[in-house]
Amino acid sequence: MKTKILCIFYAIACLLLMLAGCNKEPSVGPGDFVIFKPEQRKIKFSNEENSVTLESSHTFWVGYAYIEQNGKIVTIEETDFKNVSGDWFSARVSDDHRRIDITVKQNDTGVERNVDITIQSGNNFESLILTQSK
Repeated sequence: MKTKILCIFYAIACLLLMLAGCNKEPSVGPGDFVIFKPEQRKIKFSNEENSVTLESSHTFWVGYAYIEQNGKIVTIEETDFKNVSGDWFSARVSDDHRRIDITVKQNDTGVERNVDITIQSGNNFESLILTQSK
């Protein structure tokens, strides 16, 4: 009889612990964190000089930029985590680290130009893909 009561008590205690451990709010997993919305990450420019500003609710900084030159991928590592630039583009992060200003020069090369700028916020990384028409 004591054993049966102890088993029932143990089962009720386990059930209560399981119910208390349930969380009604959704968890934020690694795939749920976004610095920029997906539609903001691919930016297409005409061949004219142009600029765009992107804003985020998270603080972030720039890592590297990867550009295609003569069919090869070249890494631009000269960055102070706020600014990165190449011959035809520049990206500058605002002082509050929530906005990035991107500028491209006029493209008179006759070929499409591409750059991939790596953005980091904590342990999260995203790429901003810039394409400028020929």
